[in-house]
Amino acid sequence: MKKLLPIVVLLVFTSTTTIKVFASFEFSGMKNIGGRVASMGSAYTAIAEDVEGAYINPAGLAQNRIYKVVSLMYSKLFNISELSYSYLGFATPDKGKGCLGLNVTVLGFTSYYSEKQFILSYARRVVTQPTSDVSIGLSLKLLHRLYDDKPDPFSTVYDQDGNPVTQEEKVFVDINYGFDIGALYSMKMERNLLRIGASYKNNIVDGTNINNIRAGVAYNIEKKGIVSLDYDISEKSFSLGAEYAVVYRLLDARVGYEQTQSGNNISLGVGLTLRAWRFDLAYILSQTGLPNTYKIGCVAKF
Repeated sequence: MKKLLPIVVLLVFTSTTTIKVFASFEFSGMKNIGGRVASMGSAYTAIAEDVEGAYINPAGLAQNRIYKVVSLMYSKLFNISELSYSYLGFATPDKGKGCLGLNVTVLGFTSYYSEKQFILSYARRVVTQPTSDVSIGLSLKLLHRLYDDKPDPFSTVYDQDGNPVTQEEKVFVDINYGFDIGALYSMKMERNLLRIGASYKNNIVDGTNINNIRAGVAYNIEKKGIVSLDYDISEKSFSLGAEYAVVYRLLDARVGYEQTQSGNNISLGVGLTLRAWRFDLAYILSQTGLPNTYKIGCVAKF
């Protein structure tokens, strides 16, 4: 088990589903937390719907004007049974033009290694017109990392004289923080919708500022679906996503492509909507030799 830990941590830090380590302060760079986000290649800056959208662009929360939203996601990364990735989010609109959100994400490898991130977000529409509006958002983030170097019960360490040495358990804890700022512009075009979004992420890791800027555009075709494009200015990479309404307001098919400095990903997914519930399934096809990853999620509005 312990021999596998360094490999797992290395995979998490270099996976093609990531950007540079802590560049976006999202679980070693992981940014596609929701099933819908992941299946659309993370091209979500200009969509940013539901509570998980705030993970990429906090301004997207302002689109939630009526319902309270709860979002769940679970994933086994790289087909490694001991490596799990889960998420819980909640959003509630206020009495004005804003919305408050809370996200908690947990990455864990059995009891040896864990990352927990807490995000508090608020977004508000600052310009409202009959055919367009502008929203801005802010997220405050706290990341807690723990590495538990437990003694291996199946091996014995000896000193120079050949005597067994008692192994001590060592626990390493690291806490970092950061913030995100986002903006989202929406404009109705007859029955369709054009959205343009941008986000700035500032993360402080070990006293060092790490910044990331991302922009995106999305076009909603009424009762047909969405096409979206994101460009990561800091990483000089892009992602594409599309969602097609197979059965309007019931079944959606999704596809995405993500280019990163470490490689490319192709993602596929489906979404099933049953009244106030939406169930998402995403499958990420790695193009760099790493195992593929699946994610399942659920969103409820009430």
